[in-house]
Amino acid sequence: MISEKKLGKILRDLAKDNLVEYINKMNEKTKARGAVGFLTNDPDHWAGYNVYTAAQLLDYLEKEYQHNLEKDERRQ
Repeated sequence: MISEKKLGKILRDLAKDNLVEYINKMNEKTKARGAVGFLTNDPDHWAGYNVYTAAQLLDYLEKEYQHNLEKDERRQ
């Protein structure tokens, strides 16, 4: 039987792998469009924002987008 601690580590590692894979795919699409700005695929960077999965990354990016729209509206 696998311990709860070991299972937790396995699940965290899988989430990191999925996050990195998702970011790499996003960056490939971005590069194909000719853009030069890319997201870092360092899971430690994203952990600082409490982002561990692709779904959390998408939520984070959406919130940042909304925040920037609101900032732009205040400047006008």
